[in-house]
Amino acid sequence: MSDSGRWAKTPKLLSRQACRQSNAVHGLTMRKISTFSQATFYLFSKTFLFSCCFLAALASCDAVFAQFEIKDPSPEAKLNHVDFGSGTVTQSPGHSVEVRNEWGDRVIAKSYALIGERLVVLLPTGELSVVDPKDVRLTSTPFRPASRREILDELQQYDRFKRWKFAQSKNHLFLYHCSGNFVAKVAKILETIHMGVSEHLVRKGFQLKPDPFPLVVLIFPTQKEFQEFSGSPDGIGAYYNTITNHVVLFEKSNISDDAPIFAYDQVLSTVAHEGVHQTLHNLGIQRRMSRWPMWLSEGLPEYFAPTTKGRDVIWKGVGQVNDFRMSQLAGLVHSQVASANNLIPEILTRPAIDSTGYALSWGLVHYLADAHPDAFWEYVKEISKRQPFERGALELQAEDIENDVELFGENIDTSLTQLHMGMVEHLRSLRYRDPAQDETHYLLLLQYIEGKRQRRFAGITLSRDSIAEWKAEHIADLTSEQLKSASFRIIEFETKALAERYGARWMAGDNRRVLH
Repeated sequence: MSDSGRWAKTPKLLSRQACRQSNAVHGLTMRKISTFSQATFYLFSKTFLFSCCFLAALASCDAVFAQFEIKDPSPEAKLNHVDFGSGTVTQSPGHSVEVRNEWGDRVIAKSYALIGERLVVLLPTGELSVVDPKDVRLTSTPFRPASRREILDELQQYDRFKRWKFAQSKNHLFLYHCSGNFVAKVAKILETIHMGVSEHLVRKGFQLKPDPFPLVVLIFPTQKEFQEFSGSPDGIGAYYNTITNHVVLFEKSNISDDAPIFAYDQVLSTVAHEGVHQTLHNLGIQRRMSRWPMWLSEGLPEYFAPTTKGRDVIWKGVGQVNDFRMSQLAGLVHSQVASANNLIPEILTRPAIDSTGYALSWGLVHYLADAHPDAFWEYVKEISKRQPFERGALELQAEDIENDVELFGENIDTSLTQLHMGMVEHLRSLRYRDPAQDETHYLLLLQYIEGKRQRRFAGITLSRDSIAEWKAEHIADLTSEQLKSASFRIIEFETKALAERYGARWMAGDNRRVLH
């Protein structure tokens, strides 16, 4: 079948199991960070050549989505998960209804959607809640959004938040237990993003429908306390919860001791990404609990949210090069793999994505917005029409992905091959600064004899804590004979470039230490 004909019938590249895994979390958009450089662990193999160093050995984010749950439910568990059930979805016209909130108080809410026999309502605080229709009463009393003070008072009913401080900006409300300096930096990034994204969307012809709620941001002091609250696994740097309408994040990362500058920059980059999610949902561009194709849902925030380092971390502006993502893709787009394999079908059909998937999603969005701007933004407008809980939002099916790709092909009238070649050439032309280039890196070297051949593997990481994990993972695959000949070394370098240069020489069989 010719390339142009592939849009007529989408290839089934998606398994039913993958769809089921992607449904494990309702209402959370999460961005994975890592102990590995640029959220990527560089894997070198004598077998695959050094040019394939982009291959990620980091656990896929698919598993993160599949396994995410509240492991030790706290009183705040409802802030992280709501079971919407299943059944026929009926969109609600937004009637005012009287319901009981979490504390048993009668409040005036707004009907949001009916799922089977369960009614989803929008509470005055901006949170979504599921109620039994038998406990709901229609009322002529108009819906009134809660004030900022009322939202704070409700959050501070939880013991965890009783002694937290609060701050506010034009659009955001912050409840925090971290340094005031960090809150100020987060506020500056989120406010500039909210204004910049809003202005860009208006220029592109979108009709904004702002929600009447402040954008709530909860900031924990450490990653450990963030994980205790959210139940999230290692690697999640922040999330936007479409159920509560909150962005949740932390100040001090687990890798702060090993790579303090990179960790700080990465946390703020993640904040920017999640802030875009919150902005898009609260401007009516992406209705809360509506499903977008994964590549667009994550790639568009990456496009809107690039940060840069001057005297401090600041927002670069819509469509500027995302240094974190481009540094991940640099090896890939210059490799033989990118030349020999069409990356577009994989990007379009993934129901859940890992760190490299985020980068590729950003790359496709950046290319389309540059090379096919009119068609791309019209496509986004079409996706923006999707309603809550429809088109696989509750239970993703393979046909939902196929329909997504078909709609993409109808709007982006370019063959898969042309899209791939155009994207790769576009990404190759971009200039960027590697955010981790000046951090200490650890080069991990493993070699052993297999038959009559010598095998070599090397990895580069920012974190000392990840070294034992990498060693155990690679040694576990060796036979007893291979273990007898195996040797493992760790070399510390002042910069990433020095580690890569030595690694390249070592993989080529040159064991000289290259420091210049």
